[in-house]
Amino acid sequence: MGNGDNQVLIDYLQDLESQPSSRGQRVAPATIRAIRSDLRAFITWWERSRERTFAPALVLDTELDDYVRQRQSECAPATINRSNASLRAFFAWAVPQNHLSHNPAARLRDLPIEETAPRGLNLDGVEWLMRAAMLARNPLERTRDLALLTLLSDCGLRSQEAADLELRDVAMDEGVVTVQMGKGRKPRRVVLNLGGSTIGRLQDYISMVYPTSGSITGAPTEEIAQGTVKFLVAQRLTKPGQPWEPGMRTVTMRKRLIVLRGIAIELIREQIAHEQPLDRIKGLVDTIQDLETCSPHALRHGLAYRLYAAGMTTKTIARQFGHSRETTAMKYGK
Repeated sequence: MGNGDNQVLIDYLQDLESQPSSRGQRVAPATIRAIRSDLRAFITWWERSRERTFAPALVLDTELDDYVRQRQSECAPATINRSNASLRAFFAWAVPQNHLSHNPAARLRDLPIEETAPRGLNLDGVEWLMRAAMLARNPLERTRDLALLTLLSDCGLRSQEAADLELRDVAMDEGVVTVQMGKGRKPRRVVLNLGGSTIGRLQDYISMVYPTSGSITGAPTEEIAQGTVKFLVAQRLTKPGQPWEPGMRTVTMRKRLIVLRGIAIELIREQIAHEQPLDRIKGLVDTIQDLETCSPHALRHGLAYRLYAAGMTTKTIARQFGHSRETTAMKYGK
């Protein structure tokens, strides 16, 4: 659970990991990490503001209200509401565990959220990221980055889904990428355009990282043969020789995207210096603004907008993106 965690928090997370949900499924690791982050943030704030060691029985409902008010100047309502849900669940668990006799979070209310469509990166922004990736001198880094951008922007995978992807899940002959366990632990298949650049970039990556003569990563031969090896590779900078090995964490993806978008922005600024028409310059400036806040999820959203504009139905988009409700996909048509 990490060093320095409060013992009650450790017990709660362990219990959460071991107990199935109301649907009979285990809580996803990404959800556990998010809940842990929410609760650690509150415990840290409480201990610093109250100058004492955290204990659930000492928390007042007014202190929870103070915490929410303080966060409103720092976080979006959706982030605060997610934290509120974590707090309500934690204190509801703590009561029957005899850590306290009442639930101070019972009346903790969520903030109103204005219904807005998710932010997405348009195709022009994606292409500038591709150009940035192409500048990498290391051919392995270059093809890996292109494969990563392809999974996020062309296949619409979530970053955790891309991290979990295995070699066997990418079937080039069928033109299908299989997500074995998406959000809510639901599997799905993403059909690729057999004649498009998506297939070509993924095939180039596989040919370089997992050639028929063996793997350049040093991954076990049996894992490669069975396809159980992780699809994306990353460089282990803390290991001797800084080897490339299968497995790319979501935090590494975000850091790499920050690097790529920085390079892309510099490329666009250079392009602006050579442009004369004001409409072209404005379009490039708008792309810079989009890239400055671009996240892996913005690439996924951008694909949804493009598919919706191309006439794909909300039902098809919901199925391809792993949405549990069609109303979620409808947001991209606004």
